[in-house]
Amino acid sequence: MDEFQETALAYYANLPKSKKEEAIEFFRSLDRNGDGKISIQEYKAALTEAGAGATDIAASLGLFKELDNDGNGTLDFDEVMTLFYLMESGRGYSCDGCGAFLKGVYFTCLTCFNSKSNSFDLCCSCCRNNNFNHHHDIADLVDNFVLLHQIRKIVSTSEEPTPDPDQKSSLEQAVKVASTTSSLLDGFFQFAEILGNLTL
Repeated sequence: MDEFQETALAYYANLPKSKKEEAIEFFRSLDRNGDGKISIQEYKAALTEAGAGATDIAASLGLFKELDNDGNGTLDFDEVMTLFYLMESGRGYSCDGCGAFLKGVYFTCLTCFNSKSNSFDLCCSCCRNNNFNHHHDIADLVDNFVLLHQIRKIVSTSEEPTPDPDQKSSLEQAVKVASTTSSLLDGFFQFAEILGNLTL
């Protein structure tokens, strides 16, 4: 989780002031007794308040353990910022095959990614061993680095050949959003949403 937490903290460090204040408020909302750390009881209480059922809470306890980087049974501010990053980014955090936490490289279904539906994400082991049940073709599964490469390829080749006019304007809009936004997360996800409307 160290590398994952470092990623979350890099995003946090570059957030605009208003988003940092939102992150701090999120931490405070979890820290019910004000001791500067989130216990498993505080975490469960927040989930219950948010309407999570017993099954969701049980599944989320595994996430709590993954977030607890130092293994002390509580979440400090940095560890909660990893949770905040997961929530804000919309990044898949559990394998749809085995339920394991997705720490690094993982596979995602391009068809699901390009639609407005939920993503379908797999750990490397489940993808390799065909340990999943999904309605799209297995050829639609790509790792997160290939996905980024495909996005770059679309952006770099947008001038040749010229796509249909709607795609061209969407692509120009995506590049503009990515280059002018003040928030790294907001820019990336606006960019990804616009690209999701393009056909790969």
